[in-house]
Amino acid sequence: MKSLKINLNLLLIVAFWWLSFGLLEAQNEHRGKIKATSLRQEYLPKITWIYPSSPSVDRNQRAELIFCVKSPLNLAIQSLTLVKDKKEIPLKLSQLKKGGKCGNGGSQYNYIIEFVVDDIDRELEFSVKATNEAGTSKSATRKVTAKNVDIRKLVKKLKPDFNRKKYYALIFAVNDYKNQKKLKRPIEDAQRLSRVLKEYYGFEVETYPNPTRGEVIDALNRVKKKLDPKNYKHNNLLIFYSGHGTVVDKNGYWMLKDAGDKPSSWLSNAEVLSLINTLAFNCRDILMVIDACYSGAIFTPNSEIKSGSLPIQVLNKAESYQAITSNFLRFIREDSPFVDCLAGALRNNELPFVTSSRIFNSLKSCFLSISPENIPQFRKLNVKANINIGDFIFYQKSKAVEMQRK
Repeated sequence: MKSLKINLNLLLIVAFWWLSFGLLEAQNEHRGKIKATSLRQEYLPKITWIYPSSPSVDRNQRAELIFCVKSPLNLAIQSLTLVKDKKEIPLKLSQLKKGGKCGNGGSQYNYIIEFVVDDIDRELEFSVKATNEAGTSKSATRKVTAKNVDIRKLVKKLKPDFNRKKYYALIFAVNDYKNQKKLKRPIEDAQRLSRVLKEYYGFEVETYPNPTRGEVIDALNRVKKKLDPKNYKHNNLLIFYSGHGTVVDKNGYWMLKDAGDKPSSWLSNAEVLSLINTLAFNCRDILMVIDACYSGAIFTPNSEIKSGSLPIQVLNKAESYQAITSNFLRFIREDSPFVDCLAGALRNNELPFVTSSRIFNSLKSCFLSISPENIPQFRKLNVKANINIGDFIFYQKSKAVEMQRK
């Protein structure tokens, strides 16, 4: 009896070993088939663009990327890239959403990025790369060009109006504090931005190094005299602040040179917005740029901007009161690349007209590649309770002249 039990156990062990070996052999055979067939055309991933479906699209049409991928083998999307102004911009795969089925056995992918081909962005290029489980890859590219765009005609049409525009900038930066920790970079950053605004865009710049609370208020009141209400639709004002910032009970504050320990010695966002509301009656376009901790506290709920959906001719005729901030409601490190990225975006612009939304997109891409822990913001300000559908447009007169000569 014992001998019979031992023989049965041995038989079970041998059977288990034989089955395991058979399964392993089957797996190896399957892998071998995959490797052997992976280079055959029918096993390569096949990528079809659903949108944009053609290389020519209507101007100012907003859409998201949609494409279909088919493969008999398991696969993964390895990369998604946007080429803009001859620069490759990697797109985050975390934003890629797998939808339902498409075609015959394919999987649909949606990339949630709204893009517009307009009078300025005349051509975009998207590229997607898919790789199957055998390691074989396939890429597909879609170039998107706006129909019937002539930048020279646009320049000719808009140049007379832009030549009448006046651009002013108030630059506030604080390094030296009486009662707060001193900073190293704000004044240096302010000087760099001032040079770009003057040299490239013809701004009349007033720089205030280490201003007190009262000096900032006086400067904002004083600039109103320069903003002739008769020239309302041609006045443009940029206000920049770099220094300490804080938030108390959801209320944001700028901390100027004389900032003490009590909020009464700080400059509140409510006071700043009140002053800007006054300036807005003399100035159709105001852009604030704030590089400070908790700078996003200046925004109210539902202040997001869906930029780029209108032609530049329409944006130019509408009011815009907006702000770009280095973060939302977070602490920001002292060596923040915010101003470096902003100045770089303005300096590297090759177009005669460029919207602040376009500058922000370049700034944000640069900033997140260096300092991903903070996300810059671009939103509407709660000013004049207006529709606020316009955009602050930077103008390079030299580029407009150059473009007309071509």
